[in-house]
Amino acid sequence: MNKLFSIDNYVNSQKSLGLRGDADLEKVVRMGVDLTEAHIAKNYAEQVKKANYEIKESTEDYSMLNKAFETALFRYVFQNNELELTKETRSEFRRQNPLKTGESERYYDVITAVLTTVTPSVTELFTGMYNEVRNIAYGDTAEFEVESNEIFQVNRSAEGISFGGEQKKYKISKTVNTEPLNITFSTDWYRVAAGKEDFGKNFFRAAQGFANYFTVEAYNRLHAMALQVPASYRFTGLTTDNIDMAVMAVQSANGGTQPSIIGTLPALREVLPDNDFLKTGVSEEWVKMGYVGQHAGAPLVKINNLINPVTVNTNTNAGAPAFLFHNNVVFVLPFVGSRPVKTVFEGDLFNIQRTAIETDDKTERASLTYRAGVDFVYDSIIGVVTQA
Repeated sequence: MNKLFSIDNYVNSQKSLGLRGDADLEKVVRMGVDLTEAHIAKNYAEQVKKANYEIKESTEDYSMLNKAFETALFRYVFQNNELELTKETRSEFRRQNPLKTGESERYYDVITAVLTTVTPSVTELFTGMYNEVRNIAYGDTAEFEVESNEIFQVNRSAEGISFGGEQKKYKISKTVNTEPLNITFSTDWYRVAAGKEDFGKNFFRAAQGFANYFTVEAYNRLHAMALQVPASYRFTGLTTDNIDMAVMAVQSANGGTQPSIIGTLPALREVLPDNDFLKTGVSEEWVKMGYVGQHAGAPLVKINNLINPVTVNTNTNAGAPAFLFHNNVVFVLPFVGSRPVKTVFEGDLFNIQRTAIETDDKTERASLTYRAGVDFVYDSIIGVVTQA
């Protein structure tokens, strides 16, 4: 199983992270990462296990972990290892924001370092079945090799002929370019000063914001590419025959590798055997999950649909949520070679913040920017079945 978070990769390989030579910062960042992992273990444990990630479940109460991180954070910010967050201290925090220039920088050094660590992993957690996430240093190029899926053919040779037709083994490379992507959020300084902030939840929500963006981008790349595959791998009508043919075609085209069937819940619900007797056999599994776990030897993998964030709390779509993914299509993907969608994070997060003391409404604001990119790197034949 894969570790969900590993800060060691960043400490050892990303010079731009800023943790080298600062043991105090590294200690606080590790606590922030552990707190985020505890939040995920508490709320998303089943999804983590399905994605084959090893999650560290803390035996400590989550609220105590949050309090311990908060204390460590402010001790680092004010460079005072004896600082205790008492009522008197918090009252002083409330009257005036103590995050002056240097203190503010240290505060956001921790926030950005934690998010730099957790954001790629959260992205892969939600899209890992078809999305490969890579981290590169500033200025590096994210180049991916694309292998041919063709196998060598056997030629019959006449007597006296030393060799048959030559077959070239080839591969090409494709570069995924990055661009700046931004999240800006704010919170009432009172919540920070009064100790009411759930830092683990906030870290996860910020990381999930980036993750959701890449989930949508990855899905759109996958859907666009699926519509361009050869016609012999595209089928219309979510019927047993079409799904069986798609599985067989993709498996045959990729050296016999067992493919998986991927789609949203409404799409996967249509993947059922035609025979009523066989339907009875899978009824318990279907009722439990909403879809069968396997069809024609191919595992079914559910993609959680997302709602357009602009319309989450509005009624702009005739009463129905504005879903971003198609509920009438399934993809047949071979898990051979590498995953088809590539997401690249370049360097670490950087931030432009305005502290509460600089705003009239005492609001703590932060603007977080990542250089990242996503694209479809095609090295295997995939299949698609759409509803008629």
